[in-house]
Amino acid sequence: MELNSLMSIAEAGVLFGVLLEGTEYIPPIRKRWPALEKIGFLVLVISLAADWRFQSAINEQQTDDLIKAEQRLENERQARATIEQYLHPRFPKQKQTEEIAARLKPFEGQKIDVSWYPKDQEANLFGGIMADVLRGWCGWKVNIVRLDVGQYGSMIAYDPKNPQAEKAAKALFAAMTDVLHIDVGGPDGPTMSNPPTDGKVLFLIGTLYGSKHLPSWRTPE
Repeated sequence: MELNSLMSIAEAGVLFGVLLEGTEYIPPIRKRWPALEKIGFLVLVISLAADWRFQSAINEQQTDDLIKAEQRLENERQARATIEQYLHPRFPKQKQTEEIAARLKPFEGQKIDVSWYPKDQEANLFGGIMADVLRGWCGWKVNIVRLDVGQYGSMIAYDPKNPQAEKAAKALFAAMTDVLHIDVGGPDGPTMSNPPTDGKVLFLIGTLYGSKHLPSWRTPE
């Protein structure tokens, strides 16, 4: 039987003991069954002791469960940190994000397509983070374009007819290479067969899985 059920029984015993002890103040019952008062006192004492013991056991169990839960959480945190360190050692941390924002904030309002293959876990994660950084920290107008197939190697391109897009693309390239130490191609535009238009910048993020080599945007340690 569970401790909570046992404690409920003990609490019921306390109530029953109090009722039996109360016969002391009912002369007809006390006269006819004088032992009820003593039985009630005995039931009350036993029930109170049992209630205290069961409550202590429940508290101990809850404490143990809390300690185990905290240990599991800590183990999960350590495992997640290890996995994240292995999967994406170049992802921006707080200080790096602030530096990227300082470099790209002057181009606030710049339109950019951030593109990656969503079935690649690392490219998908990195692309989502960069889209959030560019949108939330830098004020760029981000459009996410998901590729149908994976591509090895990353690049930055821009609308060759738009000088502002060229400056923004070069600033993004410098942020990726200087701050995150990512090996990325570009910035390109004039020599592309199908460059971005409408004043846009393109950030194409290469995939990882299925290749024997690291993608260009994730340089070796």
